[in-house]
Amino acid sequence: MLSRRRIFSAFAPTLGLVALLAAMAMADPPARVARINYLQGPVSLQRGDLDEWNQAVINYPLVANDSLWTGDRSRAELHIGSTAIRLSDQTSISFLNLNDQVIQIRLAKGSIELHLNRLDDNETYEIDTPDATVSLLRAGDYRVDVDDAGNATFITRRGQAEVTTENGAFAIAAGQQAYVYNTGEATYELSAARPFDEFEQWANERARREERSASAQFVSREMTGYEDLDAYGSWTTLSDYGNVWTPYSVPVGWGPYSAGDWLWLEPYGWTWVDVAPWGFAPFHYGRWVFTGQRWYWAPGPFIARPVFAPALVSFIGGGNWGVSLGFGPGIGWFPLGPREFYLPAYFVSERYIRGLNPGLAPNVSVTDRFVNRMAPGAVTVVSREVFTGGRNVATSRIRIEPRVLASAPIAGATAPVAPMRASLLTRADRVGFVARPPGSLRDRVVRTRLAPAPAPVPFAARQSALSASPGKPLDASALQRIRSASPSPQARGVMPIRPVNPPFSQRAVPPLRTAPNVNRPPISGSLERRAEPGRIAPPVVRTPEPRLRSVAPVRPNNPPVIRSNNPPGPRPVQAQPMRPPQRVERGNRPDVRHRR
Repeated sequence: MLSRRRIFSAFAPTLGLVALLAAMAMADPPARVARINYLQGPVSLQRGDLDEWNQAVINYPLVANDSLWTGDRSRAELHIGSTAIRLSDQTSISFLNLNDQVIQIRLAKGSIELHLNRLDDNETYEIDTPDATVSLLRAGDYRVDVDDAGNATFITRRGQAEVTTENGAFAIAAGQQAYVYNTGEATYELSAARPFDEFEQWANERARREERSASAQFVSREMTGYEDLDAYGSWTTLSDYGNVWTPYSVPVGWGPYSAGDWLWLEPYGWTWVDVAPWGFAPFHYGRWVFTGQRWYWAPGPFIARPVFAPALVSFIGGGNWGVSLGFGPGIGWFPLGPREFYLPAYFVSERYIRGLNPGLAPNVSVTDRFVNRMAPGAVTVVSREVFTGGRNVATSRIRIEPRVLASAPIAGATAPVAPMRASLLTRADRVGFVARPPGSLRDRVVRTRLAPAPAPVPFAARQSALSASPGKPLDASALQRIRSASPSPQARGVMPIRPVNPPFSQRAVPPLRTAPNVNRPPISGSLERRAEPGRIAPPVVRTPEPRLRSVAPVRPNNPPVIRSNNPPGPRPVQAQPMRPPQRVERGNRPDVRHRR
């Protein structure tokens, strides 16, 4: 077993190490995940590498290919840094991609509201629906609805978005909405955004709460989980550690990483899932310190985009440690303290390692002593069955005498234990109703503009390889060998959209204009759209008598068909020559349609 000093000596700045780290740069896992931070009612999740649905839990980290379903009268909220994704009931989403550059969401049915607080130049947010995909071009507030028939409504409350269909693309400015029919004909309606409903009012209140967060003064808003620190703790300053946070109330004898369970999460390996509603940021960023008879979380230097860590702990035990103590092979761990280096078990570059250890150089000089190893309540020990079984360790914790803990072998940043199927689930000892989406939604095809992430390798195909190197995630080459030898995973129901050339955002398009209101009574037979069974209908808007104003024609490649507000009839549309489009101004709501 490598000692702590020998582990750190491996980071000496030699040419060979630099070359090795540079070669591994492309193997870096994503520096961010999606956190489940709010649940109301029955909500279930499905990992991409499992074929079953399980209860969703707070603080569960979602990665590419994971899915969520909200049952009847349920809601959920996810965070990716400062971005909040809120789900209404009867909503099915999947992450087709989730990395440092791309967030790609498959919305098969339901309603989501997305508060995009920040959008960098190299970032892309895409939401894919059955017949169109929307790209978010600016920070703002957006809503997307998909009804039972697959028709989609895209609303831009603040910001700017671009909707892409099979035959073209168009923009949605702030205060506008687009209704796209799931007919395969690239048919849509563009109108003023409908009023806020109860779901969006709830989402807006959640967003206002985050904007008032005092914790944003001490950590970056891109640190996932910062938004829940205010309600459950307070900030102070310690001379040796700077700004630190401490929870208001914890049980007697509590220590960090002592109430939750261990989850096997690719590509990170053993990942901590805490039960506390505030328990995400303090367990995946920063360090813990015990002083003045209290535990404090020290986030460390301010980093604009912090790097997610599965768990900032050091493990003890391994082998047959614990057999002589009467509880069989055991696994223990304790939190790392400030200025203690974290070296992950998965393959990462030097840039990634520096992100995990802000303010610490790779060749930092350390000793074999950990400041938290003998702190009150710091070490948690459980049996191997509890550790790998996805069970809450707080109810199965083994009390060990301090002298025994002092002599326990150090195992490093990962537990030398191979996962089993139960390791991929959380709260395995908790039973209850598991909501499942209708089978038709699993097979519903959505249109994509970007290529989704590769399909995951099922856990059953990886299990033997993981047992060969206990505790270490598989690298990219090993996964590729298994993927090549295994049957192709089931298709996830995506269909790429043919490239639109040039993109709509690069074309010269006259700006939308609004005619002044005309104070006249509505004309007889004003156009309206009524809801059909199972369809989310745009708002019913009665408009004054139209006033026509011609505009310069827009001729996109393969222009989409633009229908009137009348419901589609059963008769087929005959092919006719397309005349230049005209804008029909109705009061303060512009509309665009083609005349035949």
